[in-house]
Amino acid sequence: MFTILHLTDVHFGQLRMVGGWPTVKAQLKKDLDHILDQTGSIDLIAFTGDIANHGLPEEFREATKFLEELCYDLYERSGTFPFFAAVPGNHDLQRPIRNTPAGRVLEELWNDGTEHEFFETDDDDVNFFAQGLFANYSEWMRNAPFVMAPQEHVGVLPGDYAAGVAAKGIRVGI
Repeated sequence: MFTILHLTDVHFGQLRMVGGWPTVKAQLKKDLDHILDQTGSIDLIAFTGDIANHGLPEEFREATKFLEELCYDLYERSGTFPFFAAVPGNHDLQRPIRNTPAGRVLEELWNDGTEHEFFETDDDDVNFFAQGLFANYSEWMRNAPFVMAPQEHVGVLPGDYAAGVAAKGIRVGI
């Protein structure tokens, strides 16, 4: 059986989570112990969006610390490190501040339907702008100390990719 641990919307860096985080981690450990008793290992950690809260480097560092601990715990239990795949969410990019000229222009253009052109153009300026918004996420993914799911195709935006991993004789596409 191929086992996926799906994490989403953790929002590392969110201040109101600070006090509750130890409880969440303890419950996750209990849940994982139960899952590992049933499956033997976790083959893939899929982190789908809102890893960070504001897309800041220190939030991604918090995510790395948590995921390193998690991966080593899984390794100690099963003898293997899981593959890792992540896609960013809307909180994983650094947005221009709304009341700045750049923020107002971006919001106005997005709301008038121009967003469709973004995905249909090869304009280097648009691409450069988008890459900048996701720079911290992209840097995190480039330097992540995890066994990354090998990317087979890369799309327009950071995190837009296809990958495939194999474990226990099963190949899974992401």
